[in-house]
Amino acid sequence: MKRKSGLTIIEAMVTLGLVSVTLALSASLMRMYGRGARLISSRNQGFQALEAVLYQVRSEAMGAVDFQTPASTSASFQPGLEFQRVYRQAPNRLTDFGPGWTPYGTQGGSGSSDFLVSIRYVVRNEGLDRDVRLPGGSFSTSTLLPQGIQALRSRLNNDGTMDLQIEVKGQVKTRTYENRFLRRVQPL
Repeated sequence: MKRKSGLTIIEAMVTLGLVSVTLALSASLMRMYGRGARLISSRNQGFQALEAVLYQVRSEAMGAVDFQTPASTSASFQPGLEFQRVYRQAPNRLTDFGPGWTPYGTQGGSGSSDFLVSIRYVVRNEGLDRDVRLPGGSFSTSTLLPQGIQALRSRLNNDGTMDLQIEVKGQVKTRTYENRFLRRVQPL
């Protein structure tokens, strides 16, 4: 006897069962993939913010004329970073400079604080803050990274470079990120 083309009811049920199991497994894998992608994306955004802050700190510190913290070259890291740089918005910044002028005075004379701005990076309440004291004493604070920062450390090296270290508290463990750069101005 000739068999009719098509599936029997049992073959259709087995096929339908295999397809549904395959779809259920692939759906759960897609949900797990989506969660992982969101986690990686948020982690990458955190790293990008950290890199941007390190770049800002590094670029400001490269133009420093004097460092208060770290005060001298050392093998160990010191907490925070504080330095002075020329205040670029001073109205008479270019007209009052004579030959041999430095922010500390002309050829060993007394300096003028009218041309210097003090910048300090410090960790407060697990956030990284930037404190600025302008000539004349006005003071402002801005928060660069609001949470998860354990420590900011800096170190001056004998070879004219500076190391910055930021310690970030993660969900599982604490990580330390380092950045080394060449200082433009050697200490006096």
